[in-house]
Amino acid sequence: MGAWYLSHRRHSAEELEEKLKGDGYGPEETGEALEYLLERGYLDDLALAGAYIRDKSRFHGRGSLLLRMELLKRKVPRDLIDRALREALPREDELENARRLVARWESGSRTYSGEQMMKKLASRGYPPDICREAVKEARNR
Repeated sequence: MGAWYLSHRRHSAEELEEKLKGDGYGPEETGEALEYLLERGYLDDLALAGAYIRDKSRFHGRGSLLLRMELLKRKVPRDLIDRALREALPREDELENARRLVARWESGSRTYSGEQMMKKLASRGYPPDICREAVKEARNR
């Protein structure tokens, strides 16, 4: 029953539990299904968080603050999110992603002020210190 949901996209254990209960499965059936999936490695919240962070930071330009919020919405436990962020998106990698975005915005036809670029980075979930550093470096070039 839970495997069907996992065939469409990865889910956290709590997210999948809610879906199964919403489909009318009882606590015992839900517990057995989750145990089965966890034992076989089909359900792994840390792996889910790490893959999500790598994908969304690299290919979608999202920062750690936004990624944290998105993973909380997907019911991933906070401690696993913290660990996955440390492992999958160290500060230097996040800063490099912000630098790339700033460089792309600077090379475009539109001109942005430093404040506008900082707001754009912040709206993508980058922490204030990363925003300041990436924009400051770009302005000093």
